[in-house]
Amino acid sequence: MRNKKWLALILVASMLPGCAGNSKLTRKRNLVIPVGVDSTTAELADSTAQDIFVEFEQEDKANKLKQDALLSMVAADTIWNFLKFIGDTSAKVTREQRQQAIARFNRGAANMQRVMDVQKRLNRKGINEKTIKELRSELYKILIQAKQSFEEAIKLNPFDLENRDALSWVLWKLVQYYENKDANIELINVLTELTILDKGDDQLYFRLGQAYHSMEYWDRALKNFQKAEQMLRDFPSSDMTDQALKKTEQTSLSPEDSLNLYTYIYYQGDTYAELLDAKQALERLETALTYTHNPERQQVIHQYVEWINWDNGNVRASKLKDKILETYAQDNNHKKAVTNFKKLLTILQNRRAKDEINWRIARIEFTGLNELEEGIDRLSKIVFTTKKNAQGFPVDSTYNPYFEDFAIMCNNIAMHNLTNRLSRKFAYTYLLQAVQIHSTIRGNLYVELAKLTNNNPTTCINNSLEAFKYINPEDAENLGLIMKSLTNSYRRLGQQNEVKLWYALWKLLKANQWKDLHYGISNAFARTPDVCVRWSQYTLDNYRKELSKREVEQLQVLLLNSYKTMRDRGVVSLQMKKSGKFGGAN
Repeated sequence: MRNKKWLALILVASMLPGCAGNSKLTRKRNLVIPVGVDSTTAELADSTAQDIFVEFEQEDKANKLKQDALLSMVAADTIWNFLKFIGDTSAKVTREQRQQAIARFNRGAANMQRVMDVQKRLNRKGINEKTIKELRSELYKILIQAKQSFEEAIKLNPFDLENRDALSWVLWKLVQYYENKDANIELINVLTELTILDKGDDQLYFRLGQAYHSMEYWDRALKNFQKAEQMLRDFPSSDMTDQALKKTEQTSLSPEDSLNLYTYIYYQGDTYAELLDAKQALERLETALTYTHNPERQQVIHQYVEWINWDNGNVRASKLKDKILETYAQDNNHKKAVTNFKKLLTILQNRRAKDEINWRIARIEFTGLNELEEGIDRLSKIVFTTKKNAQGFPVDSTYNPYFEDFAIMCNNIAMHNLTNRLSRKFAYTYLLQAVQIHSTIRGNLYVELAKLTNNNPTTCINNSLEAFKYINPEDAENLGLIMKSLTNSYRRLGQQNEVKLWYALWKLLKANQWKDLHYGISNAFARTPDVCVRWSQYTLDNYRKELSKREVEQLQVLLLNSYKTMRDRGVVSLQMKKSGKFGGAN
């Protein structure tokens, strides 16, 4: 009797990362004469080599064409010819053939039972890696035996649909096996055979597209992703009208269909990108976006669109940038990376992309090649010409890292000059340049300026007070340095009230009385609105439970008065006054 136990297979579409693009084959025809070889010998070797050798690139291409031929071998397999007989009433099968087919079927069914037994053993908890490897090897052998049995049964009796269903079940198991083993040629052959058995299964075409995609057969991958979409539209799991399909929000789709459709269209966009067709890629990605409300999937598409548009849709440039970064991360070859980035610059179209690459070159020149002047000069041209808002921040937030690195470079050159006792003037110049740039180290830079200008009390005081606009309120070391600078500088100027104030605050810092320290700094800057807002709001946010009612009221008065002064000066908006947010770069 025939074994009629079947397992239902539910395949979930998975997201796979795109692969790198193809490289075009180029053949050098000019005679190359190696060092130490005369021209006659070189010519003789060249003419002989043409007959007996094949260039490596040409050999690689031949190997790929060989793979391509393997992918098409299934089409010539006799099983396909027998599958074509399904539905053909003119063909006949003898009684002996039917009996032999049943025997082959029963043999395959027995192997199917063995497959399920092995799977149960694989699913047991606590088995070691060696056992798993052995069981997987056994599973593969059984599946191949079952496949051969069912194919023989079909050859003997193509009209028995049960043979076809059984073969389909085995092939699906092989799909799962090959996906785990990454054997793409075998997987493609199995999937292609399955599409003959079941022409209406969208998942089959999607899996086939994925397999081609992983092997960089972009045209074939695209064709199968498109076929998967068409199959799903023609045979959805839920009722769907043509009118519903035209809606931007596909509310008539079941959640499963909606996810699958998103995936199929997304992969089309990804494949178009690999084919360097930015227009089609963007159209497909935007369409995929209408089939999902998942924030993570939406973010994936937004990032992909941004990647494509990095250089006005110049996908080749985006791919080259990624390749250079990947190679640099692996070999850390600074000179090679700079050379490749400079080549990339020659094909870039918009300033934003060029600025990013120049920034990357500047970083490598400065930190990797120790070419300090070249690095900082390259980056300064970007920073100085970048459009800034009223507060001095770059209008385009993606430029923030460029500003940050420029400030760091200036600081490093300044410290290099001071540490090696080269030039205080140069150090001062670079620090002065750095504080004009908005960065997270701006407070530290003003501290260094205060230390460097301690011989000039007035200048030292100005730098120290400026540091309070940007310094981290919990940076004990730098707070101590600038309060000592203020105490000493005011003493030299004979301003005793200021000396007492900053000395008292310095003592609070040394005693770790942070609440009183921050409250005192807030009051110290009552006449400097922007600094007062910064410290008063910070004190309220961090010590409200520890502050007395009078202290809270005092800080609120300081905030209101400071906001009013700033608003009257056109520095801050009413919206900023209502928000009461802590300001500054840190």
